[in-house]
Amino acid sequence: MALNLKALYEQMLLAYIDLPPRSDEKLDVLVERIRMIRKCRRDLAALAAKMNSEKQFNRKVEFNAQVREIQERLKVLTVHR
Repeated sequence: MALNLKALYEQMLLAYIDLPPRSDEKLDVLVERIRMIRKCRRDLAALAAKMNSEKQFNRKVEFNAQVREIQERLKVLTVHR
């Protein structure tokens, strides 16, 4: 039960967020982390499309390296601590 409007607002937002907050993580930090996760997923999709349409092997290798970096960032962002 929320005792003030800010706590009520945070509880309502947390109910709609599918990612659990980390221990002692504030709502604004959680929202920023979710924003970064969505950006990484968009970047991965764009790189996958580029990689599929690219003919040159060297460019595909570069795209694959970028994909691995983004996947590592995404893994760090989604791991619950």
